[in-house]
Amino acid sequence: MGELISLACGRPADAATVAEIAERTGGNPFFVRETARLLDAEGVVAMPAGVRDVLRRRVARLPAQAGTILRQSAVIGRESDVDVLSAVSGADEESVLAAIESGLVTGLLCPTAQVLGDLAAFLGRPAEPHYREALEVGERADVRLWTDAARARLTSPRS
Repeated sequence: MGELISLACGRPADAATVAEIAERTGGNPFFVRETARLLDAEGVVAMPAGVRDVLRRRVARLPAQAGTILRQSAVIGRESDVDVLSAVSGADEESVLAAIESGLVTGLLCPTAQVLGDLAAFLGRPAEPHYREALEVGERADVRLWTDAARARLTSPRS
């Protein structure tokens, strides 16, 4: 990552800068490059405004249900259980897995070891707020309530 930052800035990046950019971007190469370019131009480590537009356009190109599931996943958190996503979205497991696949293919999600199991992880903190913003305040509150209810139901002992 340090090499990518150095290439984008045109100068070597110190360890603290690399660590800060890694934390803010979740290591996503596009976010890293754009953040490093902003650092070079303005001297600050911040997420460029254009990244939000890129994310919105990427989500808009997905099938509607996949976009909705990914936005809901951002509200749920950095890692989202397929069963919880299914319960919150009202979509079957196959649709949730298709949404995850769409997110992986388009770079909106990053693969983690957990993706091979029941979890999907968002690229990192920078992406999550932008997805959450795509939902109205009431919708975000509903997603949180549905998530809590789904988790409670899924973790309660079966009788």
